[in-house]
Amino acid sequence: MIVPRAGRQHESHRYAIPFDLHPRLTASGWRFIDDIIWKKPDAAAKPRNSGFNVHRQPMTYKANAVTEYVMVYRKRSHRLIDSNLRQYDRGTRAASRVPDGYEPTNVWELDPAHDRVHSAVFPASLCERVIQYYSMIGDLVLDPFAGSGTLGVAAQHLNRDFLLLEINTQYIQRIQQRLGLGARATRTEDWRNDGYAQ
Repeated sequence: MIVPRAGRQHESHRYAIPFDLHPRLTASGWRFIDDIIWKKPDAAAKPRNSGFNVHRQPMTYKANAVTEYVMVYRKRSHRLIDSNLRQYDRGTRAASRVPDGYEPTNVWELDPAHDRVHSAVFPASLCERVIQYYSMIGDLVLDPFAGSGTLGVAAQHLNRDFLLLEINTQYIQRIQQRLGLGARATRTEDWRNDGYAQ
């Protein structure tokens, strides 16, 4: 994440969220599996080196950020990953097979997406890959920061159940619009009253 500078006398800087979260996740019992690098087109980057382009002074170079991480973890277990597959019947495993044309590397070159309501929407192709590569048909997919609901749209398309969490009312309305009138918005207060949250 790029943190913009407060003024002319200050520097902008990048905050490396994945590197901060990784030790916290592993300490909490998650096992690291993969780091996927999402590479965007050069034109999608916020320019950071315009000053360097003029004077070319060492130590002032700042790269335009064209990548983001998709960090993959699983719950720590003494069992092999194959044991997860055995939880599903043969028909579900067959129907969930990843189709030809999958990405064999950990660098995914995907164009960013745009939405008229949300300023930082994920491309549907990114969500579809994550869902296809790491879940089975009928699984429940959770997005704790749903935004415009792209992951829900992808999950619906790929026959997964989904649970989207979002606090911004404007985004909730956008999610309902994208997923149809069947989408249900539940306020935190309602969950508390129903006994779902403490």
